[in-house]
Amino acid sequence: MDDEIGLESCAWLEANKSDYSYLCTFKDVASTCPGTCGFCPVAGWSSGTEPRTLSTAMNGTVEWYGNMFNVAATSDVIVTSLSFHTASTEPVDVAVYTKQGTYADGSEQLPETWTLIAETTVQGKGVGNRTTVPASDFDAVELSEGDLQAFYLTTGDVKNVILSGGSGVTLQLHDMWTENGDLTILTGEAVTGKFGGSYSPYAWNGRIHYSAKLDCVDKSGTIYVENVGDKSCAWLSKNQARFGFLCDRITVATTCPVTCSFCKTPTN
Repeated sequence: MDDEIGLESCAWLEANKSDYSYLCTFKDVASTCPGTCGFCPVAGWSSGTEPRTLSTAMNGTVEWYGNMFNVAATSDVIVTSLSFHTASTEPVDVAVYTKQGTYADGSEQLPETWTLIAETTVQGKGVGNRTTVPASDFDAVELSEGDLQAFYLTTGDVKNVILSGGSGVTLQLHDMWTENGDLTILTGEAVTGKFGGSYSPYAWNGRIHYSAKLDCVDKSGTIYVENVGDKSCAWLSKNQARFGFLCDRITVATTCPVTCSFCKTPTN
């Protein structure tokens, strides 16, 4: 553990912590004996998120009451809001529902199988623009890699949603409409009123706002290092050749786990 102490076990450190607790300030000791050093809860390896979006084409010409569509997750994400396409430049009443799995399991006209996650009034942005449901009015939906989640956005008894589809547009139901490395949006159905008759295929025009879960992220802001001062992870990354030794300190390694190559979860 220490040049002056020699090789010792975590059990030894636990028994002698009152005299040698300073050893836990070193990255190699803390990662070897995370329980003894009280290191297990520290978010050096997980709990990071990054805001991202996935946008569709805005080429729709069909105005309807609402749209059901499925989203496939290829990463762990948290959906925080939706934007939609409306011709209206006036206040628009909008509701968003969701359910696990596909909507096309007989749930199109079964509101009891859905969960209401947003119901609010938003200012319409008009044709060609995205109108966003505020995140503050939206109950976030957590998706894990491999999940399929259905969403249903409706403006009730008013045709205030613009969709792509109809005659002259080549779309197949449940085809990939757009995708990135985290999510895939599939083509879906136009729905009348709230949970009324449905017609397919129609594709959603809008944007998914979400946070991607990151296994390991450098924290923002600065950390104070004795004899060096307040420094950021970005600064440390640029000055690794001279100051890489700072990563030996547990406070630095857990603040800048990517920069310090400290992303692997300890196994002891």
